[in-house]
Amino acid sequence: MSKSAGFTRQSIASPSGLELEVLLSLLTNVRVPTATLICQMSDSDPTNMSAQAFIDQVRKSGLVPSNVLDQAVNSLTAAEGADQIRGIELAAKFAETGLITGWQCGKLLCGIHRGFFVHRYRLLGHLGVGRASIACLAQNEDLKNLVSFKYFPQTFAQDKSLVTWWSGRTRTFAQAIDPRLSRVLDRGHDGSLYYVVRDFVEGINLGSLVRQFGKLPLKAAIVLVTHIGSAVDAAHRAGQVFGSLNSRNIVVNLNGQIRIISLGLPCVSSRPDVAAVGTTRTEWQCFTAPEINMHGADLTPVTDIYSIGCILGLLVTGLGPLPSPEETANLYLPFIPSSLGCLAEILKKSLKKNPAERYQSITELLAALLRVNP
Repeated sequence: MSKSAGFTRQSIASPSGLELEVLLSLLTNVRVPTATLICQMSDSDPTNMSAQAFIDQVRKSGLVPSNVLDQAVNSLTAAEGADQIRGIELAAKFAETGLITGWQCGKLLCGIHRGFFVHRYRLLGHLGVGRASIACLAQNEDLKNLVSFKYFPQTFAQDKSLVTWWSGRTRTFAQAIDPRLSRVLDRGHDGSLYYVVRDFVEGINLGSLVRQFGKLPLKAAIVLVTHIGSAVDAAHRAGQVFGSLNSRNIVVNLNGQIRIISLGLPCVSSRPDVAAVGTTRTEWQCFTAPEINMHGADLTPVTDIYSIGCILGLLVTGLGPLPSPEETANLYLPFIPSSLGCLAEILKKSLKKNPAERYQSITELLAALLRVNP
């Protein structure tokens, strides 16, 4: 960003053409997984199911109308015959023709024919696992659009405080707070299965971006963090603190636009059943402020400043925050080179163990970044 004595939200919200060009040049050759690739079949799919058994599984699942299924089977097995082809081979043909997805094929080959539909949503594939939820690619059967379908463990429904948080947080993120925050499109529960439906953002998360390219050019990193900070600031002004921002729940697409796909979480460090869904404690601790990891303190805007500092450090050094030798001790970036100049000082202040010593608002942090001249 250019030097400026003043600071306005507008100056932070939109990068200049030159800055955007730097970012786009970096992303020109990025490998972004498409919806099709996300749903590819696993190499570990069982191979001992017969074609007829697989057809029976598909029929019971309700994924394909019976008449369409019969036509597809006749067409795809005309040359060899259904009794001459293995189930996994027929499944591959189904996936190739788009009749069902590879992920669905894998489930069916494992003998699972239920659970592909939750209310109006058809589950298509696995997107990822977060700190407290599992995300799937889904299709709204009414509108036929792709969405991100996140569901929580069944133990979630047993905690009224978590259900209350879910209700309030999803209501807030259903509003158009900021275009860089993934909107909640729907929510609901099927018995004890609580879920949230959000925009499907096709792109690459920051962790994968760094793994592909290593550290980013300073200008590109500052542009990205500026956008992240502006979006987080909008959430703060709406009364919401994330507390769980990290390199996996921030996505950037080929247009250089970032999208935060996290709902955030209440302070759940004392709830191991919620805090460890699909990830180890260390994974989510690395980007979480020490007062949350060590003491289970209430979430405040300063909590997110620590996480943004970790993300900035990852982008400019190529190194993520690592756990200290003591399991519950503070987690720092392992290396902040002095060659970063004033940006190194911004990082150190953002990552102070004592919350009172950090920047006290996103506005203050972004104003400091605005003065950096890479």
